[in-house]
Amino acid sequence: MARHRYVTGDHLSLADFALGASLIYAGLAQFPLQPYGEIRRWFEDLGRLPAWQKTLATTMTPLAAAA
Repeated sequence: MARHRYVTGDHLSLADFALGASLIYAGLAQFPLQPYGEIRRWFEDLGRLPAWQKTLATTMTPLAAAA
């Protein structure tokens, strides 16, 4: 299988944000992501984006309260 940087290829798309939004809750929901190295790599890459980091900063407080 060919490796792409993002979900639909080598360019960031709306699909990355749509899928990544649910993975914010992966730790809290205890999603079993260990066997899925490419998903973890992609989500870590997404997390390095300045816009993603800015968004996470506003969502982490409610998320921490839910834990």
